[in-house]
Amino acid sequence: MHRCRCLEVDAPMIIKGKSRGSARELVAHLRRLDTNEHMEVVQIRGTVADDLPGALAELAAVAAGTRCKRPLYHAALNTRIEEHLTRDQWLLAVDELETRLGLSGQPRTVVMHVKGGRAHVHCVWSRIDTARMCAIPDSHNYRIHEEAARALERQFGHEVVQGAFTDRDGVPRPARTPRTWELQQAARTDTDLEALSAQVTALWNTADTGNAFVAALHEAGIVLALGNRRQFVIVDASGAVHSLARRIAGADTARVRERLRDLDLDAVPTVAVARAGQLERQFAPSVQGTAEESDLITAARDPRPAFDQLLKTRSFATENEIRHALAEQLPHGVDTALQRLLAAPDIVALHEPETRSVVGYTTLGIRAEEQGLVTRAVRLSRRSGAAVPETHIADAITRHGLDEEQAAAVRHALSGHRLVLIEGRAGTGKSAVLSAIRAAVEAQGGSVIGLAPTNAVADDMRASGFERAATVHSLLWYRAHAPEHANAQIPRGALIAVDEAAMLDVQRYRELLEAAEASKATLCLVGDDHQLPAIERGGLFTDLVRAVGSVELQTVRRQTRHWARAAARALSEGRFRDALEAYAERGLIHWSAGLEQARAALVARYTQDTVDARGRRFVFCYTNQEVKRLNDALQAVEVVRGRVGSLQTFETEQGTVRLGTGDRLSFRGTDKRRGILNGALATVEHIEADMISVLTDAGRRVTFDAREFSQFDLGYAGTIYRGQGKTLDETYVLHTSHWRDASTYVALTRSRAETHLFVARSEAKSFKELTGQVSRQSHRGSSLKFFTAEELDRIKQNENLITKESARERAYIQAQE
Repeated sequence: MHRCRCLEVDAPMIIKGKSRGSARELVAHLRRLDTNEHMEVVQIRGTVADDLPGALAELAAVAAGTRCKRPLYHAALNTRIEEHLTRDQWLLAVDELETRLGLSGQPRTVVMHVKGGRAHVHCVWSRIDTARMCAIPDSHNYRIHEEAARALERQFGHEVVQGAFTDRDGVPRPARTPRTWELQQAARTDTDLEALSAQVTALWNTADTGNAFVAALHEAGIVLALGNRRQFVIVDASGAVHSLARRIAGADTARVRERLRDLDLDAVPTVAVARAGQLERQFAPSVQGTAEESDLITAARDPRPAFDQLLKTRSFATENEIRHALAEQLPHGVDTALQRLLAAPDIVALHEPETRSVVGYTTLGIRAEEQGLVTRAVRLSRRSGAAVPETHIADAITRHGLDEEQAAAVRHALSGHRLVLIEGRAGTGKSAVLSAIRAAVEAQGGSVIGLAPTNAVADDMRASGFERAATVHSLLWYRAHAPEHANAQIPRGALIAVDEAAMLDVQRYRELLEAAEASKATLCLVGDDHQLPAIERGGLFTDLVRAVGSVELQTVRRQTRHWARAAARALSEGRFRDALEAYAERGLIHWSAGLEQARAALVARYTQDTVDARGRRFVFCYTNQEVKRLNDALQAVEVVRGRVGSLQTFETEQGTVRLGTGDRLSFRGTDKRRGILNGALATVEHIEADMISVLTDAGRRVTFDAREFSQFDLGYAGTIYRGQGKTLDETYVLHTSHWRDASTYVALTRSRAETHLFVARSEAKSFKELTGQVSRQSHRGSSLKFFTAEELDRIKQNENLITKESARERAYIQAQE
């Protein structure tokens, strides 16, 4: 067995990087602790997600609307053994490289590894310019790495060394060091790069001709192959691919080509063929007797796992997305792999019905699952349960002060059908309708269970009167793992009311329908498919509405002013320009030159509005970095006023947080024993050592030890995921170019009174560009939005039959006349 070793040289500052396509593989590499003694996420900037997998997945997802195959740029920065940098210096080094690469201000993640007692840093940027929806060029990146490394050596006072691209002055090129992908490949295949280089160099030096060199390689178990741009590479016994010039000491590409000019290039295998041959030879001694080893060969050539991984979070994948995934798994032969993948009998193309153009690909399994769930839902909706007497319904409607539209929704839910759906746009009074439904069922002695996709929404349901309310995940987990537990029980004939049902994924819908059928329960789904979607594969709420039917709440009630209600309605209908024009006419869109000025304007407005009291105000940002900046700035305002005092420092999962009495606090995790729910907001009442006492906005007093529960942060500002389902007095929105339709719709419909939108012209140069950014579609939906070719053919045949029947009827009538 070989040991993977990096060449031990007295290296200068080294920066290595390249464009990448797979967020999944980057996450796996950056989170490795088997080869690193310590791993720490230093910074996440420009994303909604505040965890590494979510942030990188979000960076990759931005490229869906482009043709860019490698939307991420990954760089690693390392120093000499005896030279060390502070955390701030590492970030300065990242900033320097970012500027030189033309990636200034792009969303990024910074991760620090410690290996052998030495720290080094990785940074991953998004290459997608969201204003123009195209990739930022990555040309001449090796030269840029070199120039940045030499500049940083000067800046930090380190020894400046000779570089491959800069400061040559006749000095020989320094010894090559392995690239990042080479080290990663070597680690996967357990290869000693130094030993391999010595072996290939020795064979090179003893061979007189190209054919003699190929024969010597073959005897050593190594195959010469043609890579991209007809460059020579070698494939070792493990199937790993290496640049030939980089494995020969003192050689370069030109010298290698000259030496191998006698070869018949048509006879030199491609990388794909060479790798397949090496793997077959590797397993040949036992392949006939060991099916498992035979499967390994097949798996090495199989592009399917990359496709299946994509379909964990979406019902179908576009060709671009598939290419991105394959490019990382199979650096060569992506076109061939794509053709082989799409030729699989269970993979089908989805077509837009009008133009018949292909929008993406899915599997027959996913298609059947989604169609089966819709069929199951339709069947359940046609079954009858016990209807609630009109007297109880009328009494509940009166007591909750519902209008005619809301009353119709309550009556629909309690009509006796086992599955009912209510569509409620933002601010239309869904919570009041759910409360009336609960009250009517309980009045006749029935059981009601309130469910929601998040703890925060479930907590709101409890506050509105639901004695039993939980997350959908909680109920289904208990039913699967502890069926005898009280939390798993669904009384026969109970009503299950699900709020924010559009956020559920397909698996949760399947298990929920099964649970309702088994317990003879009525399932009432309430949601808005224009708001934030499921994180996993979802989008089924729209299909259920189309198949089962629904009652829709359209009248906006949250906003107190008529124009604001009209704007909220426009947002719900996708008329973003109309809504933003209404805000602009009333001076609620505040323009600044840059983001720093936009932040300052937001803080100034908040300061002006909260002279007397804070009320239920909240600031929405798109990225966690902006959340931190504004939380710190708004806390400083409250400290100066004297509303916040006795500041203490706590180490949390979000980093170091200074917290004082009077501060706003946001919980970022759940601890049900202490009454703490993820997403809940609170005001700090008392701090003594590590004990923090707060009053939540739901009216509960909670005390916790910060050493035992550290998932909290300041709560003046947050990402839009903190806002789904909330009603606030006033909101402030900091616009950046990341905003899309669903997030904008949620952010601009949270407030009863005013919503102020702060826009930097560095992010959106004009009102037209702002409108374009916020109206970009983020909902993908299920595969049922589109049709397979066979389905379109059947539809066409049916239309032709109808046309023929109509023609015969017209001919008959004319004949009679």
